Amino acid sequence: MTAANWAKAGQVAGWSAFLAAEADNGYIGWQDQTSGATTGAAKGAVIEGTINLRQEFALGAGASLPESVWVACAQFGTANGGALVPALQVPASADGDGSVQAGEFVRVRLCVFAAGGCCAPDFDGADGLTVQDIFAFLNAWFAGEARADYNRSGTLTVQDIFDFLNGWFAGCA
Repeated sequence: MTAANWAKAGQVAGWSAFLAAEADNGYIGWQDQTSGATTGAAKGAVIEGTINLRQEFALGAGASLPESVWVACAQFGTANGGALVPALQVPASADGDGSVQAGEFVRVRLCVFAAGGCCAPDFDGADGLTVQDIFAFLNAWFAGEARADYNRSGTLTVQDIFDFLNGWFAGCA
């Protein structure tokens, strides 16, 4: 944990770059990013920005991007020392303590943006296909999570289990 950015109250789990906007003076821009890794930022109803992950992580032309990045969105009070507004934190604050904990970031798998997409049976998204993917899928299925609708039928059925296992045994290219 490190002190919250821009002299705000609370703490934030470590970050590589953040996009910020100040409502009272109209400023919007990237902070703490690698030089040249970001381009424009726009503000309206939302703030938007683009970051070149290859540059941000100093990856050469042949190097692979990380499998995932972790993202959080938090709104602080506008004045210096302004506190985090837990009700506006995405993902939701786990404890409402005014800090952004490591567990309060959401994992974004970069493969979802690739032409071939992600390997669907790699359900936990870690280390390729392992038996842990089966356990993760079954836990999600028994918990009634929408992501366990493996065949995208709109409802969870036992067919999702069969389809997942068929995909798992077939493997990923």
